[in-house]
Amino acid sequence: MEDDLLTAEQIAAVLKVTSRTNLYWEQEGRIPAEFRSGNVVRFRKDTVLRALKEGATEPRSVQLASFALYVALNKELPLAIPINVDSLTALEQEEIKRQVEAYLPEIEALESTQARASYAD
Repeated sequence: MEDDLLTAEQIAAVLKVTSRTNLYWEQEGRIPAEFRSGNVVRFRKDTVLRALKEGATEPRSVQLASFALYVALNKELPLAIPINVDSLTALEQEEIKRQVEAYLPEIEALESTQARASYAD
């Protein structure tokens, strides 16, 4: 089933690469992992294929940080790096939430849209 979580070896077979290449791609942000706990990594086939098709131009970590900043700024400023919200994994959603919570105290201290724009740069 496409909704099943696949191991690195299983998704590597789908992509016709080694599992090592697959894990490297995940670490550099080229493909998203759905679940990670220690050395255990699982993927969703449809999410991985969509990420490869979209061909991320920025590392996934940069995309997530950009989106977190966009959310933390209450969407006042344009999103610097486009991100497909539908492609976010549960782990990525948690990472965005963590980053938003980290940004909020500093952003709340800013009084103007101009100060927020400078912060975002």
